[in-house]
Amino acid sequence: MSSEPVPPAEPATPSPLLRELVTALTYSMVLVAGLLLALLGAFHVASRPAFLGVHWPVAVLVAVVGNLALGLLGGWGLQGRGGAAVAFLGWIVGVGIVMFGGSDDVVIGGSPGDWVPLGFLVAGAVAGVVAVVLAMRFLDPGLRTPPPTYGADPGSSLRASGRR
Repeated sequence: MSSEPVPPAEPATPSPLLRELVTALTYSMVLVAGLLLALLGAFHVASRPAFLGVHWPVAVLVAVVGNLALGLLGGWGLQGRGGAAVAFLGWIVGVGIVMFGGSDDVVIGGSPGDWVPLGFLVAGAVAGVVAVVLAMRFLDPGLRTPPPTYGADPGSSLRASGRR
């Protein structure tokens, strides 16, 4: 019986091809989730249930809470603002499909003086941008690059090295 400690087993690392495939699929799923979030919100523009004596615009709430949540989740899961940006891009594509889909149906629309359709678009866009900015916190510190230095490097100068 040997009393030497056994080194811990190294975890198996996936191949780079498999890692890239999983990352691409993850980005695709976040994009589709953003698209579905836009469709869900767009079809609830007319929904305004009364709660505590106030009529709550469901579309605006879905746009704000959904874009913030999905953007931050995408940023955290994909370790950077790329995940949040893809979620926001999916939301924009979804809104574009609903608005300019080519059918005669009006999904995002309302009566004159109704602020909810415009609120859905503006609040959702602002929430998506805020999520992209906040997702910067999730960037892996090892991926951050130092800012570029401009000018001559003092160590490479002939005068600084003592050579002439």
